[in-house]
Amino acid sequence: GGEILEPNPEKKKRFDESSIRELEIKEMGSSKDIIENIIEEKSSEFPSLREIAAQSAMLEEKIKEEIDVLEDEGKLITFNLTKDIYIIHINYYDKVKKKIVESLEVFHKKYPLRLGISKEEIRSRFLPKAKSRAAELFIARLIDEGYIEQVSQNITIKGFEVELEEEEKRLYQDILNVFKENKYQPPKKEDLSSILDRNADEVEELFMLILNREDLFKLNEEVYLDLDVYKDSIQKLKEYIIENGSISIEEFRDLLDTNRKVALSLLEHYDMEKITIRQDDKRVLSK
Repeated sequence: GGEILEPNPEKKKRFDESSIRELEIKEMGSSKDIIENIIEEKSSEFPSLREIAAQSAMLEEKIKEEIDVLEDEGKLITFNLTKDIYIIHINYYDKVKKKIVESLEVFHKKYPLRLGISKEEIRSRFLPKAKSRAAELFIARLIDEGYIEQVSQNITIKGFEVELEEEEKRLYQDILNVFKENKYQPPKKEDLSSILDRNADEVEELFMLILNREDLFKLNEEVYLDLDVYKDSIQKLKEYIIENGSISIEEFRDLLDTNRKVALSLLEHYDMEKITIRQDDKRVLSK
């Protein structure tokens, strides 16, 4: 003559206090209590309306009504996506928010020249079980509430700015000048410290800042170009193809007075950007 508390139970640890409390709520509580408990327990997974229905054996319509009430009470946060609604508990939101903010504060103190932590790292470290779009909306909420901000592809504490000393400003410009002067024969990033005769760690920090500020154009992990040089390469490419009909890797290499690696990296980039189309071993303009 027992009572079924969970129609689809998951394995629980014996004498686990949170599991016992969950079962007590299901035995004694209202449907609203049950739904809130399920969501709080499952918040790290960003449970959907369907998943909560399966866990609680309640109709989705009833669950949605109770979720609306709980959201109005400030206990839940919902993320509305195209195919479903994902819900988390405010306690989970506050806990993750605190971790993200504290981690950023530590990061800024340790790396004052870096523009925060990449958005992808924030997602993978603090929201590993969340659906990709739900994680995006979680981060967007933190931005809207003024806790953090996004700079390019990085996340920083709201109001954080990199402040360079005069010597750092000079080195910053020196790095840019190396790429501007070498045009289509850009140095490897690991060679910059020897070229400039400066401390490798200092050069690396400023180089990363340059990339985060998008003051250099990154073709791939090995090739970086001055922004004006990159724009010039597109102009040269178009003029050559308009006059000659197409261009090969070798012809482009000679046109820019560069090496094959840079020429190929640029042409592959143009293909991805739909500037060019590859036809056999040549490229033509896409438009």
